[in-house]
Amino acid sequence: MLGRWRIVLPCVLLLVQAGTSRAEDSDFFKQRVQPLLERRCYECHSHRAKELQGGLTLDSRSGWVKGGDSGTAIVPGKPDDSLLIKAVRRTSKDLLMPPNEKLKDSEIEVLVEWVRRGAVDPRESPDTELGGDSWAEKLADRRKHWCWQPVKRPAVPIVADASATAIDRFLLARMNSAGLEPSRDAGRWSLARRLSFVLTGLPPEPSEVEKFVADDSPNVFDKLVDCTLASPHFGEHWARHWMDLVRYSDTHGSEHDPLIPHAWRYRDYLVRAFNADLPYDRLVREHLTGDLLPPRWNPTLGVNESPIGTSWFRFVEFYPTPIDVKNEEIVVIDAQIDAFSKTFQGLTIACARCHDHKFDAISAQDFAALYGIFASTRTTMHRVNDPIAQHAFDPQLVELKRPIRRALAELWREQLTHWPAAILAARDKVHEPDPPKPAEKDKPAAPMLPPFAPGARSLEAESFRWLAALKSAKSKPTESLTPFTRLIPSPPIAGAATNADAIESKLWTDLTNERHASGERRSASAGRFRWFVEFTDTDPSGLITKGGDWFATDNFQQTSVTGEFAVSPNGSSILTAILPRSRSSHLISNKHGGTLRSPNFTLDMKFISVLAGGTNNARVRLVIENFVADGVLFTQVMPLLNEPRLRWITLTVREAWAGRRAYLEIIPRDEMPYPGKHPDARILNTDGRSGVAVRAVAFHDVAGAPELLSPLPAELWSAEASWSALTKQVTTLVGDAINAWADERCSDEQARFIDELLRAGVLLNEAPADHELARLVARYRELEAQIPVPTRVGGVTDEQSFDEHLFPRGNHRRAGATVPRRYLEVLGKSQSEITNVRFEISDRVGSGRRELADAIVDPRNPLTARVMVNRMWQHVFGVGLVKTVDNFGVLGEPPSHPELLDWLAAEFVQSGWSTKHMLRLMLTSRAFQLSTEASAAARERDPNNRLLSHASVRRLEAESLRDSLLFVAGRLDRTQGGLGVPLPLRTGFKDFENPLSGPPDGNGRRSLYLEARRNYPQHLLIAFDQPKPVLTVGERNVTNVPAQSLALLNDKFVSVQSGLLADRVRSLATPEDRIRALWSIAFSRLITEPEMTRAIEFLKSQATVLGIAADGWQSEPTVWNELAHALVNTKEFLYLR
Repeated sequence: MLGRWRIVLPCVLLLVQAGTSRAEDSDFFKQRVQPLLERRCYECHSHRAKELQGGLTLDSRSGWVKGGDSGTAIVPGKPDDSLLIKAVRRTSKDLLMPPNEKLKDSEIEVLVEWVRRGAVDPRESPDTELGGDSWAEKLADRRKHWCWQPVKRPAVPIVADASATAIDRFLLARMNSAGLEPSRDAGRWSLARRLSFVLTGLPPEPSEVEKFVADDSPNVFDKLVDCTLASPHFGEHWARHWMDLVRYSDTHGSEHDPLIPHAWRYRDYLVRAFNADLPYDRLVREHLTGDLLPPRWNPTLGVNESPIGTSWFRFVEFYPTPIDVKNEEIVVIDAQIDAFSKTFQGLTIACARCHDHKFDAISAQDFAALYGIFASTRTTMHRVNDPIAQHAFDPQLVELKRPIRRALAELWREQLTHWPAAILAARDKVHEPDPPKPAEKDKPAAPMLPPFAPGARSLEAESFRWLAALKSAKSKPTESLTPFTRLIPSPPIAGAATNADAIESKLWTDLTNERHASGERRSASAGRFRWFVEFTDTDPSGLITKGGDWFATDNFQQTSVTGEFAVSPNGSSILTAILPRSRSSHLISNKHGGTLRSPNFTLDMKFISVLAGGTNNARVRLVIENFVADGVLFTQVMPLLNEPRLRWITLTVREAWAGRRAYLEIIPRDEMPYPGKHPDARILNTDGRSGVAVRAVAFHDVAGAPELLSPLPAELWSAEASWSALTKQVTTLVGDAINAWADERCSDEQARFIDELLRAGVLLNEAPADHELARLVARYRELEAQIPVPTRVGGVTDEQSFDEHLFPRGNHRRAGATVPRRYLEVLGKSQSEITNVRFEISDRVGSGRRELADAIVDPRNPLTARVMVNRMWQHVFGVGLVKTVDNFGVLGEPPSHPELLDWLAAEFVQSGWSTKHMLRLMLTSRAFQLSTEASAAARERDPNNRLLSHASVRRLEAESLRDSLLFVAGRLDRTQGGLGVPLPLRTGFKDFENPLSGPPDGNGRRSLYLEARRNYPQHLLIAFDQPKPVLTVGERNVTNVPAQSLALLNDKFVSVQSGLLADRVRSLATPEDRIRALWSIAFSRLITEPEMTRAIEFLKSQATVLGIAADGWQSEPTVWNELAHALVNTKEFLYLR
């Protein structure tokens, strides 16, 4: 019968959207709607308006409910019937809001969505900004709220049951005062299942439950608690709780849903942290300042765990192509502050972004002070593997470069002995026609094949190399050897007399004059440029910044000596580049990586030119107001580098960015914190090979980068105007440069000269097979190949700090006074009844994250311990002592047991912030072990069970439900960690924009390890209230909608897993044995006789429907599949009792 009920799942998904909670709607209003109303409507429709228009106020709920001259402005849930929506849509010429300019479509959609959701508006009264108490008076009153009071460890109540735990005594005292008694204890079968799901999110193994039930020892449950706490699956389940708070996602969402690189490493970090019972204060510090802490090494993985904690800063949604980039920063940091304050403090600090908090002791100045901390925190990629191991081969490689340098120089000197004759021979063949092109139109011309062995040094070989170089220069006017081709005369007329050695005087004079003209242009244009930096370690006068002012990691930390070179890791070419003095990441290995970032500067120029070079998609990036994406508006200021030679790269500054804060970032490919859209996350598992070098940066307002002099030395043109003199001069100058380079004393000009000749192909860049150089290069590459690819993870770093302005009414264009970075004022003013947490930023250079972390984990902070123990209590008992786990403020609920909350908070700190210790206390209390049966008195006096006289029935979380289906099917893969498994895409949902479609069952992996792409949720999980990673969610919605039942009936994943469950028991001898096994696997208990009878009746009835013979039900797979499917649809499977 069940098989006939199946309905196509996509229809189900439409019903899921109805489950939006009021808390989410309130956050939506505060973050999206209220700022829009303030920005576009208050000028005419608020109590602050100079002249109220139409009698309508929109600065309070009562204002729009009352409406204006035309009536009520909004009909909640019905945008098409709401006058406000009609006005902004401009459907009538008599109803236009705003009157002079239509709202953007995106702004109209925000208002429509708000009304559609029911127009939730928490503003009870208008904010007139006139009269009323001062902030000091409000603060003095609001700080009396219970959450700001210091934690004081209360005495444990005395109750009749002397053996009761401390937790039970607090609970019993409240129950007794209400005339209630605790219910009976839960049965062991139910208790084992409850404990397993609370701690691991998985059903218990049937054999373990049977062992527990049969054990008569008095402390058997305590042992089971300890055993389950030690399970590796504990960390997985509790990591998932934490991921709800930090809005974990593998992608940023919005347009294209771009990837957050290596976000999964943070997920695995959480699993390890909870399994290891990392002290909570350390976990908090690692989240806020992991990059600033002493390393916490994981010897198994060889990584520093601490910086991984800062990845949570990156789990934000942002728009990749904003017009107003400052506003985009505000949106991002507002989301970060909201997640920070709710997660660690149970506060809604983000509500003070535009004005003082309406209810709590949080001012707009508090928000601005925190904003400065977060805005002073830059995005980065952390390399978390051991730097000692990463650079273990560096000394040997550095030493090997010396003999490689000498051996190459010796080869080059051998080449020079043939050059005078070789250049003349090549000159005479330049005008000979190239080989005929192939007949096929698209087939490339065959390359000139050298008639000699690689690395040969002979007249024939050198002539060939010079001929190839001159022919290339002849067709490319910008090549460095082009002047030589201009001096070569055209093919002589037959019979005409020629002087083969002479150079036409006019051509010689023209080239000499062009050289002088280039120098004069450089001198004349010097005043156009403001030099931001030169990495030459020379006189810094005249520079805006010195090289030491920049923020460098790894090999970027030192300026290289002139003539340094990079050895190519593979291929026939030995060298990648020979560089002048500069900052480089890849001179030892292009696996090393590193970052180089400038101090902040104001965009008061039209162009920024950077003298840089790089390989394999390295980057120069102009980061404006901390915006990290490279959307279509920003590609021009984030160019890719695929040419190792240093050249000027010009970034054009848009007019819209004028006056904005920015910094420059020079990075290899894999240090890019925003890799963009990636359908397959596995492509980020690269070889790590990319390098970049930079020498100088200049600002200018006139187009055109600084001009580079020709790499050919000026002395070249001091020779006589003859080919014999020219070739001799070339050979001499190159020889001088080679000798200087070999002795590590060459000038920048000589380094450029050699590099250009190397690039032109006239200097050898390959080793003869039998030469010592071949052995040296092979040894270098052998060692370099053993350098590990750095383990990277996204995070943040401290580099340059600043204080932010107030944003009156949220408008950054009318910024107020700057606010020094600090934490909340209410916690920093010492009074007799108030805690005194250190909150000022003592280090004006750092962002302030270090001091912020100190303030959060200070034992005197009245919120941190309370909030975390309340979260633990919620996950153990179903509801927190403070039900509003993310809001301890005035609009939140007060604690049901304030003394117990304080006792737990004090115990938490005293235990060394041990999460497992607190869970052990809660789980071994009798309160956790009570049955779910409520007495008549409890149902009457405490219908919501806030006094915990019995256990509460609760539904499995979405991930536990899916994991349970895999568990009962025998399909659960318990492998931990690694890249997320791609999700299957719905039919018709596949195109080049979409991510890789994965297996329907996620390869059997736990739900924790499925990819979490914001734009592509897992639909079964969403149906059962997995939160979208947009807002902090400490307490999930628990909806009861038809979509859930329909999903369990029709989802192919569910039906396949239930079929596999039936397969597991099919080999058992009798139908009764199979049914008993099904009950044991699905429900972790024994079956009762009535249940056995009903199960057999169900099997027979299904056989009859399917037309199966009388006894065929005993072996027919279809009917057993239906029974298994029915079991996973029962309340007992879905709920904990």
